[in-house]
Amino acid sequence: MTHAQYLHQAQFALFGCQMVEESLKSFLMYAREVHKISSSEYAEVSKSDEELDETPLGGLIRLVKKVVPAHPLIDRLEKLRPDRNHCAHRALVLCFIGEVSSDISRSEEYQRLCAIGELAWSCFEEAKFLLSAAESRLGELRQSSSQG
Repeated sequence: MTHAQYLHQAQFALFGCQMVEESLKSFLMYAREVHKISSSEYAEVSKSDEELDETPLGGLIRLVKKVVPAHPLIDRLEKLRPDRNHCAHRALVLCFIGEVSSDISRSEEYQRLCAIGELAWSCFEEAKFLLSAAESRLGELRQSSSQG
């Protein structure tokens, strides 16, 4: 496996992680608005859009856990967080900081990146369902409140 292949896989995995973060932020924004209209749905999200934009993955996971505590995605997100951090830090070392110690196996790290990428993209697919449901529910609530 070449340096370029490793870099490509690192980019793919990290992009998947970023998509997870963005979908969670959007979900939390919609959930906050749903809760404002129907307080029995979702838990309160007290952060503004700007605060959510600055919240790292660990903080987003804690908020999602509060908003939808029993959702099966939470366990997978909690596994993704340290993997994402490992991926970012190790990719920096292996791709951008010249000589690295020989005790880091690029081949083993590549395999780990592949697993992290798969986890990230599967979490993203599941997070899209959360986001879509919250967005749809907000639309329904807004439509019913404008008619009533």
